[in-house]
Amino acid sequence: RKMVSLGGPFPGAIASMAWHPLGQFLVLGLDTGNLHGLILEAGNITEQEIKHLLSDPSEVTALQFSPAGNWLAVGHRDGQVQVLAVPSSSLSPSYSPIQYRLLPGNASAIMALQFTKDGTSVASNARDGAVLCWEVETGKVLVSNFSAETWFGDGHRFTLTISWAMWGAWSRDSYRSSAAVLGESHGTLRLLATGDVDGLVRLQRFPVPVPDALSKDFYAHTSRVADLAWAGPDRLVTAGMAECALIQWRLISQRRSDAQPKDARPGRPKAAASPRQPQSPKTVSASMRSTGSTDVAPPSRVSNTSTATATARSKSPAKPAGRPKARIASPQRSPSPASARGRTPSRSARSSQGSSSMDPAKVRLAAKLAQPGKPSRFKEVSVQTDGV
Repeated sequence: RKMVSLGGPFPGAIASMAWHPLGQFLVLGLDTGNLHGLILEAGNITEQEIKHLLSDPSEVTALQFSPAGNWLAVGHRDGQVQVLAVPSSSLSPSYSPIQYRLLPGNASAIMALQFTKDGTSVASNARDGAVLCWEVETGKVLVSNFSAETWFGDGHRFTLTISWAMWGAWSRDSYRSSAAVLGESHGTLRLLATGDVDGLVRLQRFPVPVPDALSKDFYAHTSRVADLAWAGPDRLVTAGMAECALIQWRLISQRRSDAQPKDARPGRPKAAASPRQPQSPKTVSASMRSTGSTDVAPPSRVSNTSTATATARSKSPAKPAGRPKARIASPQRSPSPASARGRTPSRSARSSQGSSSMDPAKVRLAAKLAQPGKPSRFKEVSVQTDGV
């Protein structure tokens, strides 16, 4: 890859531009109302002047190729929309769009143009808030319903900010004109990137048909966002107007199960990660879904004695199945000193525990573990517990 100078100077200031889907033809819209074409072939650039249908054209404010590249829609500041037919033959120095049709109906500047996925219809957004849609071949005016099956999805990007699909992007009091927000949906992911007059870049779910929808806001520009575009599966490029800044953003998406544990709740300290399992790096989730976490009880502590006893039982040979012995459960039982040291109490101690009367307020345990002929190592222990 290499950088190629596009030449110049051009006969006017560049007001808009559009790439052909094949990536070899770039159309520039000038403030003089003319169109300038650049053909990139084998590292060489061929310039050409593109003719149009208007005798006294105004500034070109919007350009859009159809998905198949066979149509080019041109929007002007005076509200005129013209469609040029693009030959399907291979690009050559003599390549030039053909004048086809004018689509009248708007009374103010065209801000955005959008083709359907099959390229048979085109729609426009005007500065006065008008939304018009036409059939390309006949010029017939259609209903601007913007159904999802026809206008976006399957790799086709959507750029009409004045539509039901981007209603949730208009949620600030500073938006006082129809040109305050510009946006573009991702071709494959259900995401929408918008830029506004305050320099704010926002990321939302697409479509957003509800007002005050959730968003992730990024403040990077100090002036109006002049334009933005998705430059790949995970790249977004935004251009600031006054500071002349061009910023490239990288989209970091991660599954919810990896980005936020189920037992994580706001306001609670996070559980320490196991030393054997490294913590995942901090990432920005692209999901805008608002989900609530469920309450999870903290894990109970297991003593080393219980673990050792369970291990010893698992290693002992299996006994033949018989009638289980009945046990008398107490409200709370504290381990005897012998069990604390990993020893099993004697048969006499167990019999005394089973035959004694169980008082819920007091539990008296007798630990007599002295062997015959040796002095007793333990004294009688009394443990008091609260009643249930």
